[in-house]
Amino acid sequence: QIPVHNQGIIHRDIKPANLLWSADRRVVKIADFGISHFSYAQFLAAKGKAAGAANQEEHDKILMDESDLTRFAGTPTFLAPEILSDGTADVSNSSTATNLQTLETTAAEGRKQVITKAIDIWAFGVTLYAFLFGKLPFVAEGEYLIYNKIKEENFDVPEIMGLDQLPVGGRFQKKPKKGQETEGYLAVDLLQGLLEKN
Repeated sequence: QIPVHNQGIIHRDIKPANLLWSADRRVVKIADFGISHFSYAQFLAAKGKAAGAANQEEHDKILMDESDLTRFAGTPTFLAPEILSDGTADVSNSSTATNLQTLETTAAEGRKQVITKAIDIWAFGVTLYAFLFGKLPFVAEGEYLIYNKIKEENFDVPEIMGLDQLPVGGRFQKKPKKGQETEGYLAVDLLQGLLEKN
């Protein structure tokens, strides 16, 4: 979980350019909250309160409106599959602008998956992949092709990672015995959890 999630904030644009090191290089801070969203339901959940409490006041009901999360926001290569998937729109058949409008319309009609803080976890996974391998997991020429790759394709991993050129061992590895995991295995295992499409 990203620390701002405890405050009910969904950042919506986690990427390397929005992460800053502290002066001593021990702390990473998240920057640029320009398109972030305050989720009252998430805030209540973090505080251990029921989101649907019977004594909810009228202003609380207004704050529970999460429809803003269905709007496209963020950097295309870091968008989570649930933002792009609505079950009806195919982002490969027409212009990006038309696809964005179609996806937003179907989202407003309630046919879209629920969008949660998981979109930040996905974007963090894409960011970690970029840090480990020096490239992004889903690349293509044009936004709609990138969107289709994010929705439909699995990521792959290079044979080595980092400046140390550590061997990775492939995308699908046999689980080693506890204590015998390699850095490559642990990195791929973490990425598989972060970049889970379902």
